[in-house]
Amino acid sequence: MQTDLIQTDYRPEIDGLRALAVIPVIFFHAGFDAFRGGFVGVDVFFVISGYLITTIILREKTRGQFCLLGFYERRARRILPALFLVLLCCAPAGFLLLTPPQFESFFISGVLGAATFVSNFLFFHDGALYFDEADSALNPLFHVWSLAVEEQFYIFFPLIFLLLFKFSSRLFSFAVLIMVLSSAVGSFIYGEQQFSVFYITPFRAWEIGSGVLAAVYLFDKDKGIRRSKNIDSVLSWVGLSLIVAPIFLIKSTEAAKNFPYMLYLLPAVIGTLLLIVFVRKETLIFRMLSSPPMVGIGLISYSTYLWHQPLFAFSRNVYGDNLPGLTLLFLASLSLIVGFASWKYVEAPFRNKDKFSRASIFLLSALGTIFFIAAAIVAVKYEDSVMVKNPIVEAGQIDFDKYMDNLPDRFVECQDQLIMDEHIAWSHGVCFESKSDQPIEMAVFGDSHALHLFKGLAEHTEKNVVTLWKPGWFNGAPFVEENQIFFDYVLDSESINTVIFNVWWRRLYELEGAKTFEQKLTKTVRALTKGGKNVVLTADVPTLNFPPGKCLFMNKALAKPQCSMDASILSDQEEYLSVFRKLDEIENVEVILTRDFFCDATHCHALKQDSLLYADHHHLNSVGSKLFVEFLAKRSDYF
Repeated sequence: MQTDLIQTDYRPEIDGLRALAVIPVIFFHAGFDAFRGGFVGVDVFFVISGYLITTIILREKTRGQFCLLGFYERRARRILPALFLVLLCCAPAGFLLLTPPQFESFFISGVLGAATFVSNFLFFHDGALYFDEADSALNPLFHVWSLAVEEQFYIFFPLIFLLLFKFSSRLFSFAVLIMVLSSAVGSFIYGEQQFSVFYITPFRAWEIGSGVLAAVYLFDKDKGIRRSKNIDSVLSWVGLSLIVAPIFLIKSTEAAKNFPYMLYLLPAVIGTLLLIVFVRKETLIFRMLSSPPMVGIGLISYSTYLWHQPLFAFSRNVYGDNLPGLTLLFLASLSLIVGFASWKYVEAPFRNKDKFSRASIFLLSALGTIFFIAAAIVAVKYEDSVMVKNPIVEAGQIDFDKYMDNLPDRFVECQDQLIMDEHIAWSHGVCFESKSDQPIEMAVFGDSHALHLFKGLAEHTEKNVVTLWKPGWFNGAPFVEENQIFFDYVLDSESINTVIFNVWWRRLYELEGAKTFEQKLTKTVRALTKGGKNVVLTADVPTLNFPPGKCLFMNKALAKPQCSMDASILSDQEEYLSVFRKLDEIENVEVILTRDFFCDATHCHALKQDSLLYADHHHLNSVGSKLFVEFLAKRSDYF
């Protein structure tokens, strides 16, 4: 008998564990450097959810009180009222404050997805990246993807439980174990494609399933073996360490190439399991987690989680990404205050069966879901009519994904099948040429920053330009080692005489390290010049510290839009130029600085001739690509 383990109906330390999960998530979304691994708090929540829901079902099943309808009723009472309130408050602000790239994603993936619990699949379909500020930091409802994962579990898990538990509790446990192992293996195998693994429920099932197994283990008291208190204490401390360490030690999920994403999450998941299973009432960890402040934050953690992202995202949409630390700390504190009010005046009343009957809960849930589905569809359908825009600014902004989707309508696919196959293998569009009736003379090489130059290059020059690009600064790195097929293609071509490199240099420089970056790029440039090619190294466009599209909707009183940032910010973005200056001394190599186009002595601008140049913080739109390439042509000897 595991009489030493906590087996009461209420475990206050679990609420403390919730607090330990939600605070790092809030600080991570705030952008505090010390909490770059704070996203693992979501995974702590997943394990807790699996444990708590299974414990409730097992307890009620044993007592003969389990009712499927009652289970769904409790989930609706717990989740929907606070969620609907957040959606109701966010929707009007979305009309007023969101830029075109965020607007559709907010209403479809956010509002509609949250109301129907499929936002994780919708964000996946949109190609939204959790660790990309352009996707996550500015979307007020980006965080609801995790609610969708949990809700999908809540919907289907009781049905599976009833089906399998009817035959045998061991069969149920075995099935869950197989599911956990299969999900973990799948997450590991496909973990290099972090985008897929991050959102999709089957790749997250091992986390929730681990909590399920912990609940089954603890509930079956007769199966337990007596353990030493000292061992339990040690394992509890190990568990706490495994949760806390990743929060502060993870500095970048992009720094390791081909690194399965689930390995970032594994320590926190194991740590949560150890705390759930091995904590004892008489230990210091129990006293810390069950202390009033921790329990209090844990109780309001759901509402706090719902409110923190809208507060951060709307503030960034209005005032820019570069919010002062004190402002971010204020917003984090405000999320706790608003979370408390939401818990006290929304969550708690709707969980009171004397105030709201089962019928009223289901009716309000259905009406709320229908309302938000309809609102989202209408908002997107009539987007041009309802969005608030600044009428004196040319609407030059386009969504970058749509820009890529439109390329096949304007240009032709690459004639070389090997290069075409290489592009298709990456499942991000295909290889394009600007003209089909003449040999290729110019290649633009890199990541999506190379692609955003392609349209301008293709339309400005009479030469046939080919785009050799891959998504991501590592995949699209202009290094021989990473993209041998592309370099062989360029060097073997007699007609290609100029290669233009454009990558998100700043990111690549930071993640490769200065020494490796210089060695690889020097080797690549020398290989091309030795092969008789001209090389143009185009410095990256300035990364904006504000949402570029705000010029389209702010200053409704026809005031002159202010879309610029202090030029001093570039000093942190252009460290890689020290390498460029060395390479500029090599014959047939040009370095073109972009600050001469975007910046004056004091500021860097996102507008030219009342037209917006950017699609997001670091990609050019069609207008920006055209004007920037005109600038490049004047500076280069190879156009």
